[in-house]
Amino acid sequence: MPWDAARRYATVQNAAFAGLQLDFLNTGERERAEEGVAWLAAQADRWVAEAAGWRVSVPTHDRKGFDRVGDGP
Repeated sequence: MPWDAARRYATVQNAAFAGLQLDFLNTGERERAEEGVAWLAAQADRWVAEAAGWRVSVPTHDRKGFDRVGDGP
């Protein structure tokens, strides 16, 4: 992944994670905050996979569902 893209993604991820932490501390809504963190982690995986030439075959929160572009049955 190019440096400028990696830095941009890291900045967005860091800001979003900090926001989720503040949201949890202010509301106490752990389940909702944890769902947000899971989505954020899955989004990071998608960004990295796409930058590496992979595509997401199944949208998921468990970090599975990636396959190499051009690979397949």
